[in-house]
Amino acid sequence: MSQLADIEKGETRDGRVSLPRRILALTTATFNALGSVGIFFLMCLICLDVIGRYFFSSPIMGVTEIAEISIVAIVFAQLADTLANGRIARADSIVNLIRSLHPRVALAFDAAAALCGVVLMALIIYGTVPNMINDYANNYYIGTVGLFTFPSWPIKAAIAAGAALAGIQLLAMAMNFLTLMVGDRVQAKS
Repeated sequence: MSQLADIEKGETRDGRVSLPRRILALTTATFNALGSVGIFFLMCLICLDVIGRYFFSSPIMGVTEIAEISIVAIVFAQLADTLANGRIARADSIVNLIRSLHPRVALAFDAAAALCGVVLMALIIYGTVPNMINDYANNYYIGTVGLFTFPSWPIKAAIAAGAALAGIQLLAMAMNFLTLMVGDRVQAKS
């Protein structure tokens, strides 16, 4: 196994995965699974709404609102696992060119991008948590009174939790890139 793969998986020299890395992987996988369950229930709800509209001329109230709020929560729930498994969409053709010519410079770009992601996640948390607390304290709801209402704070809590987990994942990735960059420097000198 290559040194990059070892570091990205958080493996030590003897092949064991570190405890913090295992906890992070388990947490991101759990959030991803919760997001997948949310997608399944949302799909079932939409199908039931379509069936109700078509066959019984009776739609399920609040499906539009549920879809609107749950999609955002699902995206943030699955973001950290997407980052951890390298499945996030990236425009990295220039970095790949640099990687083939100067691997350490490319690792520096990767670390800088991950650190920028950490800052972005911190800004999302900074903007979401006060609104979540305000929504909880003032009993704010989403929807139409009398038809369908849902408290808005749980969605904002899911956004904040998902952004926090993604920030931790990005920080771990940045540390891994920097470790690999320093490791390459040590190997180049020997």
